[in-house]
Amino acid sequence: MTLPPLVGDETAELLDLAALVEGVVADRARSLPPELQLVVDVASNLAKIHGVRTDLERLVGALLELWLAPTLGAGGVALVVDRTEDGHGIRLEVLNTSPASHAPASSPRLDRGDALRTVLGVVGRHDATLRVASCAQGATRLEIVFPLARASDRAARCRRPTQPRVRPIH
Repeated sequence: MTLPPLVGDETAELLDLAALVEGVVADRARSLPPELQLVVDVASNLAKIHGVRTDLERLVGALLELWLAPTLGAGGVALVVDRTEDGHGIRLEVLNTSPASHAPASSPRLDRGDALRTVLGVVGRHDATLRVASCAQGATRLEIVFPLARASDRAARCRRPTQPRVRPIH
């Protein structure tokens, strides 16, 4: 699956990333088995980002596909939307969680090429930064930081897909 080319400035808009994530998760949660834990934690009063709604919806769906596949039957996934510590961006974090038994969390299925290509393409197109980390318990954390929309920005900050900036999480 490849991302369609951007037609022009009219495809990007000011978006509330928290509301968009909640909407995608609500749609997806209906089809999940009840034993799977899917948690969404969004901060209130977040600034908006410039983005292409359909791209960002596909991004959240792809993240869920990557993280949910290994957790079916045990564990869960958490999505967090919050401002960055420095206040210059909005971060979308996805991580796997383990059940109450404290069994190791499974790693995401990064062998799912279409979902991974979607994530990388959307991140690159939105001038976002991608960070990935693993911890000793086997949990994997992915964080995408989107720049805030500024009054001086044009509505279409999005561009053709490029390689996203990948930085380690400290």
